[in-house]
Amino acid sequence: NVTTVSSNNVTTVSSNNVTTVSSNNVTTVSSNNVTIVSSNNVTIPVVDVAGAALTSQLVDTASLLAVLLFGLLFFLVTVAVFVTQAYESYRRKDYTQVDYLINGMYSDSGV
Repeated sequence: NVTTVSSNNVTTVSSNNVTTVSSNNVTTVSSNNVTIVSSNNVTIPVVDVAGAALTSQLVDTASLLAVLLFGLLFFLVTVAVFVTQAYESYRRKDYTQVDYLINGMYSDSGV
C-alpha cells in the first residue's frame, strides 16, 4: 500500500497514514494527525486540520472521566449517608416503649 508519484521535483509517498512531500528542499511529513514542515534543517510543528479529530477524542475522554468522577462522588456520598443512618438506628435500638412513654409524660407536663 505504498503510492509514489513523481513530477516536477515533487515526490509523494503515502503509506500507513504517512505522507511525505519533497520539493525545493522542503519536506513535509504528516502522521498521527501531526504535520511537520522541515526546511533548511529547521523543524516547525504545524497544526493540521486532522488534529481536530485528536482534540475531539481528548474532549470526549475528558468528559467521560468527569462524568465518572461525578458518579463516583455521588455514590460515595450516598453510601456515607446510608452508613450514618444505619449507625444512628443502631445507637437508638435500645430506645424502648417505656422510654417513649416517660418522655411523653414529661413533654405533656410542660416542665
